[in-house]
Amino acid sequence: MFPAEQWTPKEVAEWVTGLGYPQYAACFQANFIDGVKLKDVDASRLPQIGITDFKHLKHIAKEIRQLFDQETPNAAKSIADISFTTH
Repeated sequence: MFPAEQWTPKEVAEWVTGLGYPQYAACFQANFIDGVKLKDVDASRLPQIGITDFKHLKHIAKEIRQLFDQETPNAAKSIADISFTTH
């Protein structure tokens, strides 16, 4: 199989079906989510395409991160922890 970045919306739908969520295949196809767009989909964007079940959302977002070897977001990280320099 070729890299996920090259998937068509149909292949993305097949992937999400393979995760155990055939009910969401149409969400990805109707929103034309191909491999390039899938890489930018995170938990905050899934409800916009029709995925609102929190457990499903969390699992699909995790699988997308793993698929593209992305870091897990650190919810404990605060903007207050970032050091700024003033000029």
